[in-house]
Amino acid sequence: PLGLPTAAPASATAAPATRTTAAPMGQAPSTTGIGVLEGDLVDLAEVDVTPQTLVETKVTLPRVAARTPLSGYVILRVLVNEKGGVDDVAVLRGFSPPTSGVDEACVRAVKQRRYKPAMKGGQRVKTWLTVKLIFTPAAR
Repeated sequence: PLGLPTAAPASATAAPATRTTAAPMGQAPSTTGIGVLEGDLVDLAEVDVTPQTLVETKVTLPRVAARTPLSGYVILRVLVNEKGGVDDVAVLRGFSPPTSGVDEACVRAVKQRRYKPAMKGGQRVKTWLTVKLIFTPAAR
């Protein structure tokens, strides 16, 4: 219908959800916070229960990298959704010295992980985690 405003898409910086209750004639309605809703993005420091790894996946290195003993780590930023899946992964610190395909292999492996989702106010919520994958040379 023409003339009706459309809802703006929600974003991570949106104001907290509120509920407006009806008021008697001549009084302003009251607005109260209702907390978080399932699927809201909540900072890790503010969740009641942090995500727990249920299925950890192995990093499968490309042949070039697998031939060389690796020692080091990769740090990833991982968005765990309210269902325990991984929605997004970003490399915060790549493998050093840069080795062909290591960072990409880490991202692929972490995208396959499954988590028990974070909880806030009894609701399953999305949150960002920092994951550090450590590589040590295999003992011979």
